[in-house]
Amino acid sequence: MVRFPKIEEAIRSADTVQLRCLDAGPYDSKILQFGERGSYIGSELRNEIITGLCDSIRCQPLGFDYIVSPEPGGNQWGLLAADRLDKPLNILRTTMSHLEGEYYLPRSNGFLEKLYFNNFEEGNKFVVVDTIANTGETLETIFMAAQRLQVECVGVHLIYAKTEEYKKLQERFGVPINALVYQSELENS
Repeated sequence: MVRFPKIEEAIRSADTVQLRCLDAGPYDSKILQFGERGSYIGSELRNEIITGLCDSIRCQPLGFDYIVSPEPGGNQWGLLAADRLDKPLNILRTTMSHLEGEYYLPRSNGFLEKLYFNNFEEGNKFVVVDTIANTGETLETIFMAAQRLQVECVGVHLIYAKTEEYKKLQERFGVPINALVYQSELENS
């Protein structure tokens, strides 16, 4: 098993804050350097993450047309991976572009966000690059939109799987989901 000591240390040492979720009330959340609320990422951590993500994507058994990465948080990692792998990037935005053919789905993550989908053509295949899977709601939204748009997600590559919820999505949608670090492995090390 490949270890990612910089990522593991970033997870273990992250500060915890209390956030308010509209439908579930307050909850504790770690502010991860590589996540959507992170603000400083050292070069060693950045290199470990992007090398790990690219190696994971290269092991992808199915070909794909481009990388898809959601805002907030995932899009910078998608950009770095797309650049290193010389693949196009399709960013799933949280703001409307007002372009013709735009499709959106609400993301039921308690923050009333929507994800906007553009530049998908029927039959396209893509991989998702994102930071963290917790409840799985972002991935579920992407998978549902892919079905609606008649495109295929052939794999997901995460930095951190915080819970085991990804396993349910993997089974339900038949999409392989890989993470560099799994919380369950951190707890056992």
